[in-house]
Amino acid sequence: MDMTYSSETEREREQFFKEFEAKVNEKVNGLELAEFRADSSICKELNLNTYRPSIWGLLVFCEKNVYYYVAPQESYMSFFTKGAGRTEEKLLHISQFSDIKFALPQKRLFSFLNPEISRSILMSYKNLSGLERNVTLVLNSKADDIFVKLNKYTELN
Repeated sequence: MDMTYSSETEREREQFFKEFEAKVNEKVNGLELAEFRADSSICKELNLNTYRPSIWGLLVFCEKNVYYYVAPQESYMSFFTKGAGRTEEKLLHISQFSDIKFALPQKRLFSFLNPEISRSILMSYKNLSGLERNVTLVLNSKADDIFVKLNKYTELN
């Protein structure tokens, strides 16, 4: 492995942690890449302006809270159409969602045919109107450890 690459990556990670800690006034303990999947009404409620019913970001685990962070970026389509596919920076304070609950999807007989099941976490919460909302977080890694982590944060708040 090229040591220049890994030290550069480590510097970028440290810089991200420093900037994020300044935003939320809390120490970052870890990250997990995750796709936030929800229907368009939920995305609109949360101000996640996206042209798809999902958006990639980071679960950011801090000392007392967990956040979902979407970095600003341009999509491939924005090269061809001005403004299309532009993602603004977004920060969701997941720990403060009302009546938040996390669950692992039920494994059924043919679950092995869908490898995403082992990387998914179901999240439900109530919006400001009291309606229950459901979101699926599809992780970059297996969901078991992240599921335990997320539930610890709900116990703290």
